[in-house]
Amino acid sequence: MIRELQRVEPRSRVWLDGIGLQDIDPAIVVQDISYTTPSIDTQTAEHARHHGERMLRQKVGQTTVTILFEVHEYNPALRQSIVDRVTAWAMSGGVLTVDDKPGRRLTVVCTTPPTVQSVSRWTGRLSLSLTAFDNPFWQDETPTMLILSGTSNAGNLYAPGAAADPYVEVEVKPTGTLTSATLTAGDTSIILSGLSIPSGKTLGLYYDERNTLHIERMDTGASLLNKRTAASHDDLMIPFSKFSRCSFTTNVSATVTFKVRGLYL
Repeated sequence: MIRELQRVEPRSRVWLDGIGLQDIDPAIVVQDISYTTPSIDTQTAEHARHHGERMLRQKVGQTTVTILFEVHEYNPALRQSIVDRVTAWAMSGGVLTVDDKPGRRLTVVCTTPPTVQSVSRWTGRLSLSLTAFDNPFWQDETPTMLILSGTSNAGNLYAPGAAADPYVEVEVKPTGTLTSATLTAGDTSIILSGLSIPSGKTLGLYYDERNTLHIERMDTGASLLNKRTAASHDDLMIPFSKFSRCSFTTNVSATVTFKVRGLYL
């Protein structure tokens, strides 16, 4: 009866890989979600003859999300069992989504698991912290896309976001055997040669959760990174909050899709 009287709707909702913290048990009430201000390391150098300094580089550090919640279960053993399930949920890490940032995601690991510090205060607040290290930005779940076709074509792609220049991902689906491709996004290009992608299959250029570039034949997962020529840039990137010209050239006609996800603090 006590548990029923204390049950309330959560003030906020949060998910890891699509599994809601508030859905683990009806006794869980998410009370608040707080965000740290990401650290920004700015490297500068003195001017030789002028006042002030020249900015060389800016780097955004980690960002942490702290979740405050209550477990409205009067029985201490049952309450601990629920907290254990929350801990397992948090320690698995994954893609974090929250209802106050719709359409955005953050890849996190657990850095502070929840702990029951008082058995008697059965409605006391608990907390857990999730931190993004490799990619400290909230990222659009749905990419903005530009689709082109032919053996050579170009168009303008808008990069949303408010924090940093995003990577550009590309899919190439040829109508014949693809042996070479030049993919350009803004001021960056990746040139591939010595390919053998059959008609109807897809060449994919994408970034994983650690921002590591993959170039693969998508149906087999075979890596094609060794097909990138020395003249290529390390990555495909375009400036955020702007339109940038994207283009391609292939040895056979193909449908080429450029994708970009906005980055936010």
